[in-house]
Amino acid sequence: ATNGGRSFRSQWESSPVTADPRQYRICWCDSTWGCTGTGPSTGFKMDAGVLAVVTILPSGDKECHVGDVCRISDFDGQLHEGDLMRVVLPPESQCGQAAAPAAGFPNDGVSQPASVGGSEYSWGGRDRVTAEPREYQLCWCPWQKVERCVTTNFLSPAGLLMVKGPVFETAPFTCQAAHDCRLAFNRGFRLNRPENPARDRVLLIPFEEDCGVTERDFGIAGNRTHEVDAQSKVTLPAEEMGSAGHWRICYCAWWDSDTDQDLTPCSTYRDFPGNAAVLQVAGALLGQRFTCTVGQNCIITIEGYAME
Repeated sequence: ATNGGRSFRSQWESSPVTADPRQYRICWCDSTWGCTGTGPSTGFKMDAGVLAVVTILPSGDKECHVGDVCRISDFDGQLHEGDLMRVVLPPESQCGQAAAPAAGFPNDGVSQPASVGGSEYSWGGRDRVTAEPREYQLCWCPWQKVERCVTTNFLSPAGLLMVKGPVFETAPFTCQAAHDCRLAFNRGFRLNRPENPARDRVLLIPFEEDCGVTERDFGIAGNRTHEVDAQSKVTLPAEEMGSAGHWRICYCAWWDSDTDQDLTPCSTYRDFPGNAAVLQVAGALLGQRFTCTVGQNCIITIEGYAME
């Protein structure tokens, strides 16, 4: 004992606890009682209380979609509302290390306090995850240490978080108006997985808007979403490419967002949070009107995109 007999530090502090999660009795021994051995006849005669060994039990990999809010659930163990979760980037960081947070997660990768009895965690409320699509490590800190949940206290591995979705194509796709338009989506994580009951899909929204929060543009792509085929390609037929302009391509990696009331993946614009690319359609803008006068030279200027 230290601190006048009020503090006890043992081998537990220098090495991880591997005991089964449950409650244990703590037995105290005065230094004059012969504190040796482990049997009932030793000096450890006074009941000093209960020690609870807690842990979190993952139930498979968790998924979130880049560009959307992130909420994960279905954990088990000795959990409480108010527990915290932290996201780190393996193999560079591991649970318990004072490593830099995984970029792109709200609140530097630390979740909101757990709800639903400690089994559900979310990041940032309405803030969206902009992290690189890839695999991340989840690390848990129990509620008894909320005030001490600094980075080194997220000691318990809680499974893997898969952030799926496309990687943004910095170079825009370019197609011609009134021609078939072929797009390829080869960069991303967990795209078009064969175990999904249907393929990923894309939709087009106005260039100035954000994916996952804006309805599709009804003037392009036939006013519908389009399937990503087995080769990660999308074909927009010529009859749906009647207007020139710029559009943002939003991606749904077979995802059902928590921000809508619908339970079917890729069915509403909120299920398309992935900012995949920009599409530039070359040609003339629709609806232009010109006037010429009989007997005079006629010069008109046709407005459009990428016209030569």
